[in-house]
Amino acid sequence: MRTMKVDRSRNATTQVGNLGPGVFAAGRFLRRFKIDEMPQVLNVILGDMSFVGPRPCLEETKDSMPDWAWRRFEVRPGITGLAQTRGNTVLSWEKRWEQDIEYVDRQSLFLDVMLILKTILVVVFGEEKFEGSL
Repeated sequence: MRTMKVDRSRNATTQVGNLGPGVFAAGRFLRRFKIDEMPQVLNVILGDMSFVGPRPCLEETKDSMPDWAWRRFEVRPGITGLAQTRGNTVLSWEKRWEQDIEYVDRQSLFLDVMLILKTILVVVFGEEKFEGSL
């Protein structure tokens, strides 16, 4: 689901927040309530993704990752995870990768359930209320 205007000059590895330049007005709504992530449920059904795990990344981002960050690929990518419930787009790539590695180290059914519940709270109340928690 597209939430941004096409801009071929934009650096694909630069994160754009909900209020970033190029985001459609309707895109802000879709992003704020995570409606733009709904097509990913099909990837979960197909077995390509999990509900919880590190977010998949672009090849450009993958190519620039330091060696230590590659541990995030030890688990199936997910729709939500630690980084998405601890600040998401306000975090640097390095901080997100650190969260992903923490998830790999702590992975459990209990943590997955907690992250799904927290994701619901993030959607209802907004990401800014949960930066750094859990």
